[in-house]
Amino acid sequence: MLSTQLKKLADQNGWRINAEEESAYGEYNGYLFTAIEGKRFKGFLTSVAGISQDGLKALTKFLDKHHRSLRLRNYQLDDNFICIRQQESLLPLSADKMEYLLAQLSGLLDLYELPTDACAVCGKKAKQKGLYYGLLCHLHPECESGELVDYINPSKVEDKDESEDREQTLAYQQQTDSPTGIADAASRRTEAATAATAAIDAQAASDEADDKAAADEADAISETDKLRFSSKLDALALSMQAYRQEMIDALVGLCAIPSTKGEAEPDAPYGAETARALDYFLELGESLGFRSCNLDHYAGYVEWGEGDKLIAVLCHLDVVPAGDGWKNDPWQAVVTPDQIIARGTSDDKGPAIASLYAIKALADSGFQPDCRIRLILGLDEESGMTCMKHYREHADLPDAGFTADAGFPTIYAEKGVLWLKLSVPHRELNPNSPLQLTGGKAGERPNMVPALCRLNWRFDSETSADGYEEETINYEGVPAHAAEPENGKNALAIAMQDAADKLAAADVPHPFVKMFQDFFKHETNGLSLGIQCEDVSGEITVNAGVLSMTADQSDMLIDIRYPVTQNSQQIISQIEKQLAPYGASLEIVDHMKPLYLPKDSKLVQILTDVYNTLTGEKSEPIAMGGGTYARTMPNIVAYGPGFSTDESTAHQVNEALNIRSFLAAAAIYREALQRLAREFVQEHESE
Repeated sequence: MLSTQLKKLADQNGWRINAEEESAYGEYNGYLFTAIEGKRFKGFLTSVAGISQDGLKALTKFLDKHHRSLRLRNYQLDDNFICIRQQESLLPLSADKMEYLLAQLSGLLDLYELPTDACAVCGKKAKQKGLYYGLLCHLHPECESGELVDYINPSKVEDKDESEDREQTLAYQQQTDSPTGIADAASRRTEAATAATAAIDAQAASDEADDKAAADEADAISETDKLRFSSKLDALALSMQAYRQEMIDALVGLCAIPSTKGEAEPDAPYGAETARALDYFLELGESLGFRSCNLDHYAGYVEWGEGDKLIAVLCHLDVVPAGDGWKNDPWQAVVTPDQIIARGTSDDKGPAIASLYAIKALADSGFQPDCRIRLILGLDEESGMTCMKHYREHADLPDAGFTADAGFPTIYAEKGVLWLKLSVPHRELNPNSPLQLTGGKAGERPNMVPALCRLNWRFDSETSADGYEEETINYEGVPAHAAEPENGKNALAIAMQDAADKLAAADVPHPFVKMFQDFFKHETNGLSLGIQCEDVSGEITVNAGVLSMTADQSDMLIDIRYPVTQNSQQIISQIEKQLAPYGASLEIVDHMKPLYLPKDSKLVQILTDVYNTLTGEKSEPIAMGGGTYARTMPNIVAYGPGFSTDESTAHQVNEALNIRSFLAAAAIYREALQRLAREFVQEHESE
C-alpha cells in the first residue's frame, strides 16, 4: 500500500497510481518518472537515454556533492535508467520534500540537454509512452523487444553471462506481450522490475543490518537528548511563569492590529496600522515602568537604565500580508494550551513581547545595569528596512546587542539579499492568436513564496457572440519564507507550467512564459540561471515572489539570498546575460549586503555561551539565509527566538507561536542582556 505522502505527491502532479504494484508514475517538468518505496526510502526512476557522457558525469557529480542536502541514500544507473533513493528517518518524507528532489533532478536533466521525449531503448525521439520493465518512459513499439543502446556505458562490452541475462530478459518481455499503451501496461509490473526493486531492497537491508546496533544506540542517545532539552525548556519557561498571562494578553492585543505596510499618511510613513502598532507597544512599555520614544512613526524604542553605553534588542512590528487559506481570522489570535495562532506571532511581534518582558523580569530581579538597555522597534523590516536608516539618523547607535528575529543559537553570518525586478515586454505576441494570456497576478512580497497565482486567458469560441471567451484560472501553492523557498510550493511556478503546456498545445509563443520555464520553474538554487553557489553560509536561494502581468508586459520581483563570500555584481551580471535574448530589463529594487561577524568575537561568544549554559547544549554559531536588522547596525547579530524543536511558520498560513518557547526565549534574553550589560560593557569601559 502506497504511503499517504507519496499519494499526495501523485495527486498534486496528476500522476497515476498502480495500487497493485505499489508504484506511481507520471510527468514532472516534461520528464517521466516512476516512484516506488521501500523500508525508509522513496525511489524515483527516470530514463537518461539520449544523455551525453559529459551530461552524465555532471549529473552524477552533482548528486555526489549534494547527497546530504537532497537526503539521498544512494543512486543507481542501469539499463538507461537512473534510480535515486531518498532517505527517510522515523518521520516520513513529506510530499514537498519529494517534489523538491524532482524539481532539482528535472532541472538538471534539462540543463544537461537531455531530451524529454527520447526512447528509453534507442534514445531517439518517440511520441509514444509506455512501461519498460514496469517503468514509465517514452518508447517505440518496435524497441520494446529490441537491443538496448547503452547510454550509461557506451563502450561496455558484454560478457557471456551478461548476454545471456539480456536474452532472458528480452525473452521474458516478449512473453508478457506488454502493450505500449500506459493504461494496459500499468496493470502489472514485470518480474525484471520486481527483481530490480528487490535487489535495491536487499542492498538496503544489508546496509541497515550492518548499522542496526549503531543506529539503535544513536536513537537512544537522541531520545535522551530530546528529553533533556525539553526539560531545560520547561525550566526556562517556568522561570517566566509569573509573566505568562500578561505576555499572552499583550501579544493577542498587538496581533489584533493588521500592521502590514500601507500607504503613507501624515505621521504614518508606513501606513496607519503600523503607526498604531508602535503606539500600542510604546504605551505597553510605559505601563511597565520604562521610558519610550517615538521616532516619527518610522521606529521607536523602550528603554531602561542609565549610562553612556547602550545594549540593544532590535525587533519589528510590521508583518507580511495574511494571505488566503487561514482556518480563523488571522488578526484575531487563537490561544490554545500550547500555541498562539495569528499573523505576526512568530515574526516578529511575539519575539518583541518576549524581549520586553525579559527586560521587565531583569528589572524586577533587582539587577541594576551600568548602561542603558533599549528595545528598538522598527516598522519596515519586511519591505526594505528603511526604518533603521531613520533610526540611525535620529538616535544613538548601540554598542552591542542582538535582533530577536531568527533562531538559536547565535547567527554569526547572514546571506546577502537582492530584490530584483525583471521586466519582459510582449512585443512578439500576435493579438489575433486563438489563445492569449492576457494578464496575471501572483504574490504580495518578494520575500514570500506565493501561495496563489491568477492567470487571465482569452480564447476563440464559435459559440460566443463575440467570437471569443475569457477565463480566469487560480493556482494554489504553499507559502513559505523566501530564505527557505524549498519549504513551500510556488503557485507562480505551478501556473507557468500549466501556461507553457496550454500555449505549446496551441502553438502560441509567449516571451515571459518561456523565460520563466527556461530559468526558474520549480528551482530554488539558481542552477538554470547559472548563479548556483554555496559556502559556509549555505547555498544561494532564488524565489520568484511577485508577478504583475498585462497583455503588453510582465514584471516579476525575485528574492535572492546569496552566500557571504559571493559578489552581488557578478550575480546580477550573469542574470542580465541570461535575460538579454528575451529583451528583458533588470532593476535592483533593494540590496542588503551580507553580514559576517567572526565566531570568536566577544559578542558571539557571550550569546552562544548563555544559550548553551541554559539549555545544556553544545551548539556552535550558525549562518542563515534570512535577512534581519543585524546588518543595519554595528555589532548586532541575530539571536533566537526559535528553537530547533519548533516548527517554522513565519510568513505562512496559520502562523503560530509555541507558548513554552515564547517564555523560554524570554528567559534566555533576560540572562543574555544581563551578561552583555556586565561583561561586554565592563570590558569596553576598561579599554
